[in-house]
Amino acid sequence: MNKVPVKIKLYLILSLILDPFYFIYQKIAILRNKEERNRAVERWVNKKVKRPEGHLIWLHVASVGEALSAFPLIDKILAEVPELNVLVTSTTKTSAKLIKEYNDTRVIHQMSPYDTFVVSKRFLGHWRPDLACRVESEIWPRILFEITKRDIPNYLFNARFSKKTMERMKNNLTPSKYLLSLFDQIHVPEKQTEKFLMGLGLNPNSVMVTGALKDSRGGLPVDSSLVKEFNQVIDKRNVWLAASTHRGEDEIVLQAHKKLGGILIIVPRHIERAAEICKEIFSMVDVLSSSVLISFQGSVSAKYLFPILARFIISFNPSLSLKLSIALPILFADILIDSSASLSYCERFVLSGTNPSQYLLVSTITLLIKFPKTATSSLLFLA
Repeated sequence: MNKVPVKIKLYLILSLILDPFYFIYQKIAILRNKEERNRAVERWVNKKVKRPEGHLIWLHVASVGEALSAFPLIDKILAEVPELNVLVTSTTKTSAKLIKEYNDTRVIHQMSPYDTFVVSKRFLGHWRPDLACRVESEIWPRILFEITKRDIPNYLFNARFSKKTMERMKNNLTPSKYLLSLFDQIHVPEKQTEKFLMGLGLNPNSVMVTGALKDSRGGLPVDSSLVKEFNQVIDKRNVWLAASTHRGEDEIVLQAHKKLGGILIIVPRHIERAAEICKEIFSMVDVLSSSVLISFQGSVSAKYLFPILARFIISFNPSLSLKLSIALPILFADILIDSSASLSYCERFVLSGTNPSQYLLVSTITLLIKFPKTATSSLLFLA
């Protein structure tokens, strides 16, 4: 192991006393609904979940994007070596839910361990991985240091860095080079990243251009009946997508939508911004000269959305086509509000055998019944 730079030494020393701070941080995260209370122990290593017999590969992903890109890799590993087991750790609630649905008993999911001295040693001592892999840019000094001490082969897949991260690494050249040198191999998606890493002074033999891991991913699973229904609903209208939006971008998108028209689909990067986006839409009612459909990655509790939606009676021009009459009730009742929690705020109605106008009427009445004080006579026309 190379000589440890001063900044890394300071971090490693700090990691000896970080546990109480992480404990407080976790409590706040749970209160803010950023973490699940029933899985909190996994951050400190849940020894009730036993390590399976035989070889174990540990694969760490940060969030949904990295998890999706890693699925083809997991499929390939398990197909090539059926006796292997794969431990997948991730950081976010949405990624945890996604990985939990992976249908293979050889894949175990746990929340990622906190990067402290105690937790890192406890994690590696319990799971004893034969190979450690990380996807993209999740680099934590303490766990990497402990992996190297145990001579566990260590890989960084699909390594890519933002411009801001690259600048920060250049300004901290020695510690950055040291941390990246702890990986036995770094696989990068393109030549530009390889050139950057070579500029940091890494061993050329440790960096390989292997292409983007996400490119190996097949099409996402989809309900063909829903696709068919959606195509019927939109008919010949133009549809455009604003994907992975962040705060400040939605207003720009909505203003553009006013000029473009058609149907706008907004998919925010963080589903926690659901209520915020709805408020922004309703504050720009004049923009909504055409349909706006908001799709959230994962279920969004209706309690965040209904206090906003309940201020409006959704009203439609009788001359609108039947398809549009069907589309908009679905938009508000089935897409914006799609979780078990919604049942306590609004009845769910299925379209089968239901007249669309009745469906719309019942949905509107439900708003008034559930929120009589907040519902007003304001009319929101989506055409």
